[in-house]
Amino acid sequence: MPLFVYDALLRRQELFQGQGTDRQIAAHRCGRCAVCRCGRAIRPGNHRAVRIRHHGICLCRHFNKNQIFIIHKYESNMKKVCFVLLLSVCVGSLAHAQQKKDTSILLALPADAPNVARLKVRLVELALANPALQELDLRQELTKYEANRAKAALLDMVTAAGNLNEFTINRNGTNTGNNNLLYPRYNFGILVPLGRFVSVPAEVKIAKTNKKIFAKQKEREGLEIKAAVLRAYEEYSANKQMLELHLPLLEDAYTNYKTTEAKFSKGETEATVEALNASYRIYNTEMVRKITLERDLRESKLTLEGIIGTTMEDVLMKL
Repeated sequence: MPLFVYDALLRRQELFQGQGTDRQIAAHRCGRCAVCRCGRAIRPGNHRAVRIRHHGICLCRHFNKNQIFIIHKYESNMKKVCFVLLLSVCVGSLAHAQQKKDTSILLALPADAPNVARLKVRLVELALANPALQELDLRQELTKYEANRAKAALLDMVTAAGNLNEFTINRNGTNTGNNNLLYPRYNFGILVPLGRFVSVPAEVKIAKTNKKIFAKQKEREGLEIKAAVLRAYEEYSANKQMLELHLPLLEDAYTNYKTTEAKFSKGETEATVEALNASYRIYNTEMVRKITLERDLRESKLTLEGIIGTTMEDVLMKL
């Protein structure tokens, strides 16, 4: 049993009985103590030195009869008190570990209006480099080739043909009359399908119209992406501010809990187990709220980075 537990119980009971705390209380460890049940070696006496053996720890104190009665009275509750104190120490250590701020997601965003405007413009520029808009640019270029192909279809109506043989090649040779000349030597013709005069211009107009459609679609998607990136930035900025505003509340809850824990360890009357549990519940609620806000902040950051195609750290570094 830790020595400070006996000190806390004795001093607290003396305050209750109005005996004061100026009574001489001394304690030391002794390696010669045997393991036995607590309180068995107590002998009542007025300011008489007695020895209390408890789990290998020797306590040499000066007690009166009332103090010995106090030890007997609270002997059954010592395990419970030690458990509560040990639990308080463990919870305090856990709370101290949880108090470490995660600054990896709390980026320093610009606060003045000009830098905020520059940041938004940069985010919009990065968002407009979206692959979806680049795909529309390629589709616009494709409509240009389709229009040229439709225009070239008019040349299919013109045909040319010719006869080529040894006599047409060797025109200076002697004509003995036995040579067979094939006439006409050259054939030119024009095939005029009447439907081509309608279909070709229509195909050209379709290609040009598709080009205009893709241009309007690119403009519309550009506006949607711009609005999406600005909404994502505002949500990320709001989540960041909410987390920053919540941190002082968490600090207050943690301070209140540690203060109550310290008072409980000293045995003050107003620091009851119920007050300690209530302060810890408040701190735990604020801690859960902090975790929720951090999750929302991370999700909004990932959404924003998914639109701009890079990390916010890189954007702020190059701003």
